[in-house]
Amino acid sequence: INTCRTTPDILGPFYKPNAPFRNNVRVENEKGDLLVVKGAVFSKDCKTPLANALVEIWQADKQGNYDNDSNKFLYRASLKTDAKGKYELKTIIPQEYDIGNNQFRPEHLHFKVTAPGHNDLVTQTYFKDDKYIPSDPWASKPEAKFRILELKKLESGESFVQFDIHM
Repeated sequence: INTCRTTPDILGPFYKPNAPFRNNVRVENEKGDLLVVKGAVFSKDCKTPLANALVEIWQADKQGNYDNDSNKFLYRASLKTDAKGKYELKTIIPQEYDIGNNQFRPEHLHFKVTAPGHNDLVTQTYFKDDKYIPSDPWASKPEAKFRILELKKLESGESFVQFDIHM
């Protein structure tokens, strides 16, 4: 059994292919707590960094909405990992949102990772101490526990999370 593998999560209804290649999705004059997401993508052996892997990231804005209707791809990015498998994205902390019946999705980021010789991985990250994790049908699963990340502060005042992905 491969114990280092990043566990999958739901794609959700808001995936939109072909987001532009960029490492900053912050929107000028939009409110939100600044977040830097850094990590690396590793092969199935859990050690070999994967250069040139495609990392697609999407999320809700500070009002809990996804940009599905514009061609701006707000809070959506495609990234390619560098020679050491590393990626970095500047964004904001997304807002939780109501999915009906007073059920809220916790703050989360979506990831879809594609690399030659590997199965595509669809997953999500959550943030430690989010009050909606225990009641969320996906974030509360035991296999999600390694994807619940601690927000740390950088000297710049931005929040930071490290998310290494093991295919």
